Amino acid sequence: MGLFAKKNVVCNICGGSVGLGSKAIADGYICNKCYSKKSPEFEFYSDLTTDDFREHLEYREENLENLKQFRPTKIWFAPRNEEEYVDGGKIYVDEKRKEFLFSEQNDYVKRNVNLFKYSDFKCFVYTLEKSYIMIKVMAFSRACNSIIEHEIEWDVYIPEEFDRKPQKSPQFKEAVEIVQKAEEFFNAMLEKPISKPVAPSEPVCFYNVSCPSCGALTTTSEPTATCNYCGLTFANNFFRSKEVHAPTDKKSVVENLATPDDENTQENKPAADKSKAGKVALKVALGVMTGGVSLIPDAVNAVKKKDKENEN
Repeated sequence: MGLFAKKNVVCNICGGSVGLGSKAIADGYICNKCYSKKSPEFEFYSDLTTDDFREHLEYREENLENLKQFRPTKIWFAPRNEEEYVDGGKIYVDEKRKEFLFSEQNDYVKRNVNLFKYSDFKCFVYTLEKSYIMIKVMAFSRACNSIIEHEIEWDVYIPEEFDRKPQKSPQFKEAVEIVQKAEEFFNAMLEKPISKPVAPSEPVCFYNVSCPSCGALTTTSEPTATCNYCGLTFANNFFRSKEVHAPTDKKSVVENLATPDDENTQENKPAADKSKAGKVALKVALGVMTGGVSLIPDAVNAVKKKDKENEN
């Protein structure tokens, strides 16, 4: 045992001695050697268990095997000359395997850098500062089971003649074009839902009908209506099937208001029902919007004419 080793305490992962730099977890300890194998994105928490950490180490082994098969076909934000500096590393992309990673050097296999799939990508944003470009890429990390934000600061080389207006320099404009192409490339990774064609909806005609019990008006587009005041359900005598569109001209609107359904003709109804139907037609005319306000006088005259015919 080492100088700072705990007596009679062993690592829950490897069974070795627990000394300086070890971590106390919910059900024991993890030695410094095993804990150093974790991902940089992995966050320690007090409720961590041995099974949780073993599962994370299994992911790290799987990630390492995938890195050995990783072959980058595109590299974003590599310095174009010795004067430029990129803080946060480059983005390596394997377009064949549809994977990418963040790394400053090409030693990502040795360091076991976390590998991301295209489906893990979430967002790409950038801001233009005075002489550099700040880039932020968000992706889901299986190392910590959460979305992480990776920042890249691209310090663009600016010639002396553009010190006062660095964004006017050709070097800065070229860098902006590269970032815009990268944004387009990464946004193409997002899964886009396939839009299905929507059938055009048929026109719907709404009617303001009067409740035969309490006289309250109810708006409906169905063959029946339920009074919002007394709760009575009654037939809508002015309902037209969906095949018959709402009339658009003034004359047809007035005729439809004055003409009842085929099944319930004016000839088969008593005089009281005829007068009541005429009053309902007047209320419907006030609610019809296709003909505008100019329809109301014509509708009133049509109803009065029908009432006089019924009295005679």
